[in-house]
Amino acid sequence: MKKKIIFSILAMAALLVGTFSNTNAQRIIEPTEGFINQIIKADTANGAQKNNVYIFRRGKTYYYNGTIANIGYPITLKAEDGSGALPIITNWPDANAALNKFITSYDDAYFYNLVIDGVGPNLTTGEPDPYYLMNGQLLNASAAGKVFVIDGCILLDAGQVLIRSNSGARKVLVTNTILANSGQLSSDNIGNGRIIDIRNGVTDSIIFRNCTMVNTYDRILRHYGAAANSTTAFVKYIELDHNTIVHNLGAYGFMLLGDIKNNVKITNNLFYNPMTLGDEPVADPQRLAEVKMIGEIDSTGTAYFPLIIDQTNANSSPKYVISNNAIVYDAGVKKYFSDNKVQYNPILSNRIDSINGKITPAVDAAITLKNIPNNMLNIMNWYHPLAVASLGGGMITDAKIDMDRRSRKFWADSLDCSYSTTSAAFKGSDGLPVGSNVWKSSVVTGVNTTASNQPNEFHLYNNYPNPFNPSTKIQFSVPEKSNVAIVVFNSLGQEVARIINQELSAGSHSVTFNANKLSSGVYICKLSATSASGKNFTASQKMLLMK
Repeated sequence: MKKKIIFSILAMAALLVGTFSNTNAQRIIEPTEGFINQIIKADTANGAQKNNVYIFRRGKTYYYNGTIANIGYPITLKAEDGSGALPIITNWPDANAALNKFITSYDDAYFYNLVIDGVGPNLTTGEPDPYYLMNGQLLNASAAGKVFVIDGCILLDAGQVLIRSNSGARKVLVTNTILANSGQLSSDNIGNGRIIDIRNGVTDSIIFRNCTMVNTYDRILRHYGAAANSTTAFVKYIELDHNTIVHNLGAYGFMLLGDIKNNVKITNNLFYNPMTLGDEPVADPQRLAEVKMIGEIDSTGTAYFPLIIDQTNANSSPKYVISNNAIVYDAGVKKYFSDNKVQYNPILSNRIDSINGKITPAVDAAITLKNIPNNMLNIMNWYHPLAVASLGGGMITDAKIDMDRRSRKFWADSLDCSYSTTSAAFKGSDGLPVGSNVWKSSVVTGVNTTASNQPNEFHLYNNYPNPFNPSTKIQFSVPEKSNVAIVVFNSLGQEVARIINQELSAGSHSVTFNANKLSSGVYICKLSATSASGKNFTASQKMLLMK
């Protein structure tokens, strides 16, 4: 009997080891192995998943022709460690010539440093074809109470939405990620094309930090649907902080927050060309379909149409912090508004504005982003007369018109949403430039220039005082108009502050560096300058912070 008990215990232990030994087990997938959805599905032993961490080679291209479904096990998809180009995972038609979403996740899912592209191929050339019918979704978080984490990725191309959160994911966390090209007018109407769509269940938190979102036809965030209408599908917390959002048509709005249980934080974001179809309800009442639910009327008696709205719920009293955001419209969009007598949308619904208190949610300002796709004037100019003529343009499609999608190489290597400005409107609540910090933009509001004794050479002077606490003045000179960058590094060579990154006229300049958020130690101040005539100059000085 005793032997039987011992044997049973050992058998149970073996069973438990067999059940849990695969936790975080890793497998490198080679690009020559086949479609990755099939590889992951086949990666089992005794009916259980052998591995749940899948690693992809940098600089290689992979394909999927079906949807990954991690039922009963967490999954991690990541690039191999080291430097080099991100792995590319792209769509390929299945046996029915249809494109599939990349993943429907039924457990925790993590994605790190991958390019995931939902576009289909031209079946003759194999090249990406933005007119091949896309799947409506790219990534789907479909499990209640689970975590969906994305960091350092590039997510491209879906017919309706890049991320769909179903059934109340516990947390959707997206950081340091580019999300672009949502919507496909050749197959779907202009009311689709979102970053994230939240449906059903109770979601703990939706968080986007340091992300860049480019080219969307509809809302950035949409929480509204059959379950949401019943006022039971709460999102407890939403945060969008330090994101750069570029070229949004805003067919049905910019952000529809749905039912909020506790808090919303929308801070330090750059909205560059948001909702460029503007406020034109008389010409296009179709676009007011979901806006009407807020029950607010403007001075003309028409449904009020702000950038950010929520859904009232007698069962909750949410708090809002919406501040330190900047709104920029480029010259082409401004001319479109003027030529077509289209109104700019107000920022907040009256309800959210009253909850937000006396805080200014966003300010209008002007900057130029360094290298971004073209705006959507081609679509706006196509859409406007059709909407006016039909008085219900939201359902219009066109087989030949498209956004400026660019190549995968552009998104990985060339996109640059950085800017330089002296406008205080672009300094966030934390002192950093608004928008994604990935781009290392600079806001210099305290550069003093003296040109009376024009210098003959570049020079970086010793900062004064030195040692300092917490501020010191950095003086330098440029003999001719130059692009100047002043960057501060710690003793490990890590960048801790970018003080200047802008064009300056010839002369002697000074700027104050405030290190109140840094710890005591030695720091290196490096000046780099390129003059209009092509001269290059660099110099460094040590600075000692003593607190």
